[in-house]
Amino acid sequence: MADLTRGQAGPLEWAVASEALAGEQFLGDAYLVQEDGDRLVAAVIDGLGHGQEAATAARRTLRALKESTGRGLGLEAMVAHCHEEVRATRGVVMTLVGLEGSTLSWVGVGNVEAAVIRGDRQAPRPVESMLLSGGVVGYKLPPLRCRTTEIGPGDLLVLATDGIRADFASRVVRHDPPHLIAGRMLRTLRLPGDDALVLVARHTGAG
Repeated sequence: MADLTRGQAGPLEWAVASEALAGEQFLGDAYLVQEDGDRLVAAVIDGLGHGQEAATAARRTLRALKESTGRGLGLEAMVAHCHEEVRATRGVVMTLVGLEGSTLSWVGVGNVEAAVIRGDRQAPRPVESMLLSGGVVGYKLPPLRCRTTEIGPGDLLVLATDGIRADFASRVVRHDPPHLIAGRMLRTLRLPGDDALVLVARHTGAG
């Protein structure tokens, strides 16, 4: 059964739509949206495979991420902490972002796709896809490199596991509310054979 959650954190109005693989009781994907001092962090996590073992790996990664907030760690160090904490699981892929002022930083391991979709279609880069590194958190961690871009009022941040089509950015109706975008992506861009989770956040300029 599909699930839709929505909220507000700092300047971001966000929504998450998710659904486990048909026939599975456990969702192997997870997410985090949390204020961390002057920074707002958000993450999408995909436990390898599906079912209970994938869910266990995702939940342990989420717990490790929460443990690493409030400690002044950079994004790379947060991912490294997760790596050590989930070695006993089958591992996860994940993308982690941090927002401070107008600067958005991100680091990704594996194939959790992420993009910034500008509110202004005429912007020099109306869609900016985030570069990711191959590997598995908890098994084989690549050299981590944090990248940055600017984000402002009206811009969207979208993160999605591989249960959602990777070309989602071209199909987003950018001025719709995040909960409508997330729900529509889950309904229309869902791929068979895996769990699916999509996080959509709009910078409102508030907060």
